[in-house]
Amino acid sequence: MFAKEFLKRFGKDGDSFILEFMLKTKNEAKDSTSDGNGKENMATKEKIEDKYASILLSSKNIILRGAPGTGKTYLAKAIASNIISNGATCDCEKLSLDEKSQLEFVQFHPSYDYSDFMEGLRPKLNSDGSMGFELKDGIFKSFIAKARKNYEDSKKSAEMIAKELSVQEAIDEFLANENLSEQPFYTLNEREFYITGVDDSIIKIHIPKNSVMKNVSLSLDHIRQMLESGKIFKQVKDVTDFFNKKMELSNFLMSLYLLIKSKTSKKTLIKR
Repeated sequence: MFAKEFLKRFGKDGDSFILEFMLKTKNEAKDSTSDGNGKENMATKEKIEDKYASILLSSKNIILRGAPGTGKTYLAKAIASNIISNGATCDCEKLSLDEKSQLEFVQFHPSYDYSDFMEGLRPKLNSDGSMGFELKDGIFKSFIAKARKNYEDSKKSAEMIAKELSVQEAIDEFLANENLSEQPFYTLNEREFYITGVDDSIIKIHIPKNSVMKNVSLSLDHIRQMLESGKIFKQVKDVTDFFNKKMELSNFLMSLYLLIKSKTSKKTLIKR
């Protein structure tokens, strides 16, 4: 009745529900679960996981149902490992580091909300001790960003990827400085600012002499684009021209660009 009603409301001509199941003989059931010594038959298990992997690649969605403790989570990890390794293994512990980076596991429970999965406001402690909120990416959005970057990288030349890696190394080296939050930085027009925090996408800075807004965030991606472009930025106007829009924090972007650029230049000289 449910299937008929669903098809009536949402289906199109030719649509149908297909329920597939198998009945095993006693011997088949015994062979698929044990080798006679109480050990699981791994070859049969991998065939099952190959089948589910094929279904998932085709339909993009599988729902495993069953009582707690029946192996749904184990099977989900095995299917994912099978797909990532192209059938080489169903054990996620045997995946390489690069393969493991392609796998994320999310378990939903009553305290896990939408903002944890997609994006949302998270509480944070401001530099003045007060509490505030900031927009943070959830695991799903972060995973999609990784997948998109991986796809875009696959279209790039080896030279371009090497250049991007060099830029990322320079950024990481600059941000890894233990005294980063203690030392003052200056823009081209001598405006003093401090770096108060860093995450995957932004650099938080404090501008003590700014009467309007003392705490702002700079986009790490903007700085990365400037460095990867190969262009020479000499003045703040070059930044606005590059992004083709007015950038209120161009002077601070310019300052950090020059600091990190000096590190990439040194790396190039050493390599030569």
